[in-house]
Amino acid sequence: MTLPRGSKIGSFEVIDLLGVGGMGEVYRARDSKLNRQVALKVLPASLTGDVQRVARFRREAQVLASINHPNIGGIHGLEDASGVTALVLELVEGPTLADRIAQGPVPIAEALPIAAQIAGALETAHELGIVHRDLKPANIKLRPDGTVKVLDFGLAKAVERAEAPRQLTQSPTMVSPATQAGILLGTAAYMSPEQARGQVVDRRADIWAFGCVLYEMLTATVGFAGDHVSDVLAKVLRDSPDWSRLPSDARSLLPVLQRCLEKDPKRRFRDAADVQLAIEDALTAAPPTPVAKAAGSTRSMIVASGVLLGLVAGAIGAIVLQRPVGGPLPTAPRRFALKSSLTAPLAADVFGKDIAISPDGSRIVYASTRRGVPELVMQRLDLLEARTIPGSEGGFDPFFSPDGQQVGFATFDDLKKVGIGGGPSVTICPIDTYYVGASWGDNNTIVFAEGSLGLFRVQASGGRPERLALPDATKGERGYARPAVLPGGESILFTAILSDGSMRVLGRRIGSPDATTLVEGGFGPQFSSHRLLFGQADRVMATDFDPATFRISGSPVAIASGVLNKPAEGITNFAAASDGTAVYISGQVASTKSRLAWIDRKSQPVVTPFGPELEWPRMMRLSPNGRRVALTIGPPGQGQIWVYDLTGAAQSTRLTFKDHNLFATWSPDGKQIAFLSRTGETNHLLVIPSDGSTAQAEPLLSGDVTGTPSAWSPDGTFLLYERQAAAAPQDQGHLQPAAPKAWLLAIRDHTEHQWLQTPFSEWGGSFSPDGRWLAFTSNQTGAAEVWVRPFPGPGAPIRISSEGGQKPVWSKDGKDIVYENAGKLLSANVTVRSSEFRADAPRVFLEGGFMHDDTDPNMCFVDVGPDGRVLIVEARQSPSDSSLVIAQHWDAELTR
Repeated sequence: MTLPRGSKIGSFEVIDLLGVGGMGEVYRARDSKLNRQVALKVLPASLTGDVQRVARFRREAQVLASINHPNIGGIHGLEDASGVTALVLELVEGPTLADRIAQGPVPIAEALPIAAQIAGALETAHELGIVHRDLKPANIKLRPDGTVKVLDFGLAKAVERAEAPRQLTQSPTMVSPATQAGILLGTAAYMSPEQARGQVVDRRADIWAFGCVLYEMLTATVGFAGDHVSDVLAKVLRDSPDWSRLPSDARSLLPVLQRCLEKDPKRRFRDAADVQLAIEDALTAAPPTPVAKAAGSTRSMIVASGVLLGLVAGAIGAIVLQRPVGGPLPTAPRRFALKSSLTAPLAADVFGKDIAISPDGSRIVYASTRRGVPELVMQRLDLLEARTIPGSEGGFDPFFSPDGQQVGFATFDDLKKVGIGGGPSVTICPIDTYYVGASWGDNNTIVFAEGSLGLFRVQASGGRPERLALPDATKGERGYARPAVLPGGESILFTAILSDGSMRVLGRRIGSPDATTLVEGGFGPQFSSHRLLFGQADRVMATDFDPATFRISGSPVAIASGVLNKPAEGITNFAAASDGTAVYISGQVASTKSRLAWIDRKSQPVVTPFGPELEWPRMMRLSPNGRRVALTIGPPGQGQIWVYDLTGAAQSTRLTFKDHNLFATWSPDGKQIAFLSRTGETNHLLVIPSDGSTAQAEPLLSGDVTGTPSAWSPDGTFLLYERQAAAAPQDQGHLQPAAPKAWLLAIRDHTEHQWLQTPFSEWGGSFSPDGRWLAFTSNQTGAAEVWVRPFPGPGAPIRISSEGGQKPVWSKDGKDIVYENAGKLLSANVTVRSSEFRADAPRVFLEGGFMHDDTDPNMCFVDVGPDGRVLIVEARQSPSDSSLVIAQHWDAELTR
């Protein structure tokens, strides 16, 4: 089917036909919306008629559209209109590399910059997990300005039949019209031996094809030629190219070509970066001589031998490298985005630091969530696929052991470790709810911070922690966070959180009573490449640092900007390895302010924001009549309870003025609010009048309380709260908490008892309006799920959620239960008759747009009003566009 000039596909008007290939016809077209010219690749009917293949093609095109590289032809979109399916591609002017080779061998001074740009394109795509599979001169364009564009990245995979068995005739680079339409002919000469055998291919297949293309450029002959496809395949499997055809000035590239064209993929270059370095070495070993101007538009590049090295180095490292005469060539810094796994995506809103890198720079671990439960994901930088770490379920805030063979992490209750291959996790020690970071030292001890409780050290094999330091109130210190053990294990860097909310970086020798102030206004310190690294807003700073003397020299320099740091938690989302490789999360720092909003639960939910922006609003609860809302306002560790009148008839009222106050819970008559108050290391369960008539709160329980209030029974008799089993203080005040349990406090006589006694954790809770049922969260299935039990009992639990859920809230009419799960709000209709309880399947009524914290089971941002509307805290500036960035040889930038 050839489209006539002037015909339209959606908003694209066909101008002329550019070419015809096995994957369809390519047209020059005008985009009427953006007034630009594009290339339209119209897919053949054999592809568009297969629903499964079109769906697969669409998924692949979405992945390919994520590539942004100057040497890769871009994909703008996929258009379906008038019965035609077409790819909207970047229009690249100029001849193909095949056209250039047809004029004769490409001189090495012209060939190597082309090769370097091709290798750069391959490297970027490979790091994103995308393999070309059909690299050849016809798929490479040469623009008049010298820019090389590699086309059709990954599309060979996209048009494969996903359901078909792997056979040679279905390889994207060797197909005849009788076997599978829609695949390009004549590419067997560039296919790797593993492709020829019909085996699974990876990035090394592209390395083989790159070697074939480079050989063909230098010699103007195909390395593996034959009269028939079978002859070509036989040569690919058996023979080597005729190396004698290489021109004399290209002999230094023979080792590079031979490594690219190794029959055994294990002996081949692993990735394009290796090829780039090998080309660089070959150039320095035997620099080419100047060449004269070549004929044709693509031969207009005049490159002298001295300039050639700069061009290739620029294509390789995006900078012009310099070196002393006779000295080693400096390593080029490189940065590229690394897409997180689609099945285990990066979750940058999980509590704690989101990334870690192994000491040798070969692996990274990042935080993800599944069904609302945090877990850790391992990504080897030399492999395409990431995988979750078995045994890390419920874990966050990862950190590596010094040998890189184990990963430490935190859960809500414990500090744990697991092997990099996964397996049963091992508990190192319990941790308190104040936990804010850990670091594994060379001497096999782990230093961790617990806010106002200070710094602790524990053997990595497990045991009882010892306290190393307490915050010094005389210096304005309110807590410690994010320790980093220096080499040798006897000194540490850490963050001090000050009473005014600011931070400073400190250094301390273990056993010393004094700390040294290193940086005012910094947080999340690390040590790498003889430099102190720390965070400031969304930047990562570096300065020369002597860990033996705690002496800083020179002024700090920003080595990364736009980093998704978490300043309020003292977290720098940057991790550096000893080999000069680092990983960081790129994204915007979330705002600390949000507004409240009502959700009208219709088929298309309507979200109506109202009121002013509030600083760190959280733990929100509506009054029984729905006219007021109580919530905590203020930075972490400094929150105060406020009451807002939603009718606008009265001003807002601040109920608390000191300490840290959380979990406001209304009495059924709306006259009182119970809450948890934290004073230093002590928690108090208090109650205060909701109208602000007095600032004097009364204790509901005497002494320290290890729990959080969640619901007041409708008859006013009981207060439900989550409590951790009693535990005696260990070593200098460190607590050893147990799993959270649901407890009841009798309001009248201030007595308490455990409501549920199970081997599982239960937390949160919401009473039905008649007080006869209680919805809560339990992990009895291995994941957080919403359950309902008769109250006070007895009776069997009834599961409400189906695929994870927590933080249930019962509607005021008793007809449904609203709960959260991984950034979604769900509702389950319930029916109660006498002692019979029935729940319908839950449905999602809102995805995203509201604040949520899957890692903190008590952090509430949702409640249900008497009229059925849902009150939420609107999501702050979302870090959903965050991505992992690998920075190789970042320290070379500072040296340069």
